[in-house]
Amino acid sequence: MVLRRYVRDSVIVKTPEVAVQEAQALELADHLAVPTPRLLALDATGEHTDRPALVMTLLDGRPVWETRCRPTRSGSSARLPIG
Repeated sequence: MVLRRYVRDSVIVKTPEVAVQEAQALELADHLAVPTPRLLALDATGEHTDRPALVMTLLDGRPVWETRCRPTRSGSSARLPIG
């Protein structure tokens, strides 16, 4: 299981419903044919976790961070289509 707590005040002030939005996205993604975490619990106001939070399942594997900018031979970045 994964506990995700929203701890940055700037995020909570700007989007107090951030945990609810992520919970809704997880519920929508649950119907897709790709592996996605399942929502297990939601504490939208932080009543039980001190900050807005949710609990979701943990997927096997590790995150892959990709960027649309790839370095060129000179070291600078160029916009290249991916796909």
